[in-house]
Amino acid sequence: MGRGIRELVVAVACLAVWSPAAAGHGPCGCLEPTVGQSGSRVSIHTYTAYRVIFNPRPSDLGIAPQYLAGAYRADAPTTTVLSRPRRRPTHRGHFRVPTATPPGLYMVLIFDGEEAGQHNTWGYVHVVDPEDAEPASVAATMPEAEPSSTAPGAVAPSADAATNWPLTLAIGFAGLVLGMALATWAAGRRNG
Repeated sequence: MGRGIRELVVAVACLAVWSPAAAGHGPCGCLEPTVGQSGSRVSIHTYTAYRVIFNPRPSDLGIAPQYLAGAYRADAPTTTVLSRPRRRPTHRGHFRVPTATPPGLYMVLIFDGEEAGQHNTWGYVHVVDPEDAEPASVAATMPEAEPSSTAPGAVAPSADAATNWPLTLAIGFAGLVLGMALATWAAGRRNG
């Protein structure tokens, strides 16, 4: 393999490790609207999805932080609201809030297919009673990802990694430079 091709392969491999697709782990900020009634349609934007679970049980979390187990609501059913083959995720996903969902705040767990299908992020949907006069005012009460009191020492992410493009690009560029440097070093060592 030629030196230039080898450098390109190594650089692309390093860049792939830091790609935006691997930058999930929420909260995603990708659900719209975040306030609605049961039966409402919710869109998933800026994030691919192959499976979406509304009100996930703690056992559904997989590799998501375990402090999210406190978001589970035992008084409402857990429902898979979007399901596709893992190799064919949707880039314009949407789902409906399950009908007869009681009012309250619900976590939505979104799997994108990466990391053997286990990579996920999450967001929140506030289901309001149709009788509420001003449901939009409820959005201000939605919590950010914070550790629950059941997970001592857990630390919440400080920002949404999925939309932190400057950092993602900087890390990708650093990976590219590092990959090229490693390839050059390896080629020089081999040519000796």
